[in-house]
Amino acid sequence: MPAPFSPCPHCAAPIDEVQRYCLACGAPCNEESARLLALAAGTAGSGSTSDSSVPDGGAQLSLVESDAAAAAADGAAAAPAKPLRQDRRAVTSIALAAVGFVLLMITGWGPDTAQTLASALPPGLSVNYPTSPALVASAADAISGDDAPVDDAPVDDVVVDDTVVDDVPVDDTVVEDTTTDDVPTDTTEDTTPQETAEDPVPPPIKHVYVVVVPGQDVAAAAQTPEAAPYLAKALAPKGTILSGYRGIAAGGLPNTVALISGQGPTPEIVSGCPAHADLKPGTIGDDAQELGAGCAFSVQTGTIGDQLASNGGTWRAYTPDPAGTGCVNVETGARQAVPAGAAAAAPANPFASFHTATDSADCPKLLANLDALDADLAAGEKAPALSYVQAPATATADPAPADPTTTTTPDPSSSPTADPPSGTDVGLGAADAWLGTVVPKILKSKAYADGGLLVVTSDATTVNGADDPACCRPKTYPNLKASGGEGGRVGALLVSPYVAKGQVVDTSYSHFTLLRSIEDVFALAPLGYAGLKSAGSLFPDVIQPAKP
Repeated sequence: MPAPFSPCPHCAAPIDEVQRYCLACGAPCNEESARLLALAAGTAGSGSTSDSSVPDGGAQLSLVESDAAAAAADGAAAAPAKPLRQDRRAVTSIALAAVGFVLLMITGWGPDTAQTLASALPPGLSVNYPTSPALVASAADAISGDDAPVDDAPVDDVVVDDTVVDDVPVDDTVVEDTTTDDVPTDTTEDTTPQETAEDPVPPPIKHVYVVVVPGQDVAAAAQTPEAAPYLAKALAPKGTILSGYRGIAAGGLPNTVALISGQGPTPEIVSGCPAHADLKPGTIGDDAQELGAGCAFSVQTGTIGDQLASNGGTWRAYTPDPAGTGCVNVETGARQAVPAGAAAAAPANPFASFHTATDSADCPKLLANLDALDADLAAGEKAPALSYVQAPATATADPAPADPTTTTTPDPSSSPTADPPSGTDVGLGAADAWLGTVVPKILKSKAYADGGLLVVTSDATTVNGADDPACCRPKTYPNLKASGGEGGRVGALLVSPYVAKGQVVDTSYSHFTLLRSIEDVFALAPLGYAGLKSAGSLFPDVIQPAKP
């Protein structure tokens, strides 16, 4: 059964008993609707639909068209209802005003808010916005309440524009989040010393003895007990054999000169210097090589002895020559010649080929005879830092054996008609016997005990005549048209607390390598060809670094 209708108190249009607003004039139909509308307009809540005064700063809201309000005030008869479309327009306007008000409560008031909302209302309706924060808060509380008005009137032909307008540009750039909130950031500077790879430190070697036996393959002899009993049985087990150690050119003097200076040979030095003339023109070329022909190097070219002296160290050379052979008399300028009847016309001492030694006032002391070695071995720490010891030329007769407990039967290898063992020369027995006399004195000396290194090697041999392409020397020398010949395999034996015992190393080395190694031990710059990368060094592979 249809619900009963009653006339609107303002325009007499028929309204339903549950209807809250009049569809004809838009006025509230009951007190509750009037109160809510008054609260929305900023009124105290009297529920009256008539115009009433509001506090200063408030607003006045007129939702009733002027002609309908006048008719109600005069008590005139009910006016005919306005067209349905006009009624729906009024309801829609009220709904839009309410929605806009709620949105404004959420987003806040802006300078263009009033103008925007007013433009949305139809002609004949006006909204005055409150400026009092208290009124705004009371209106918001009323709308959010449980009894807020709900307009359930049907609106059939309301067109809703659902076009999305994106007024705010959106930056779709992907930003990588590098925040590490879980890991605390420590800005304190780390002063902890970092471990770095350091160069190995040379061992504390204070005294080096270089013993040269002419014309022998020391490595082969040290592995041939029947031919060299002292080298093979007594000395080799105490140290390291270098089986790949080679000379740098043919002849003895070019190799000993190279060993102490890093200089390549000249034609005169290869020939043994029958006439001891100065090197001419004596200019300095690549790799600090003095260029020219002759036997005596100028004061521009030094030796390892000069390097030691410049650093406060000492050196001495012990050879079969009489003391001072080759020295220049500082008063007369005359050179001390080799005594008449000597086996060779030139000094056996390679230091005699350098004016830095022969022109020194200390030359007679520096170029000593072998007899001076015993006294220096007893000097302990005062002994020279470098002692160059050269054995006498190989004898044809065997001297007494080094070990007095052995028999005095001549060694077959000492006889010129004997068939020598492979890899040895005829004079090996005599050389081994001499070593058996001299080397034990060195090893038992106070000087050797005070950080000693012993090196036993040779100058040159004809053993293994084919040159080693991997050998550590230049293939040609600037003062020679040819290669200078082949130094052959001479071998070496090293004995020291800082060298492994009973070891054989077959790496290619040369006299330039030994010079560089001694310079490394004494922290000296490499001379001449000893500075070539191909020369290499026995430190730290053979001569072990100092222990931390």
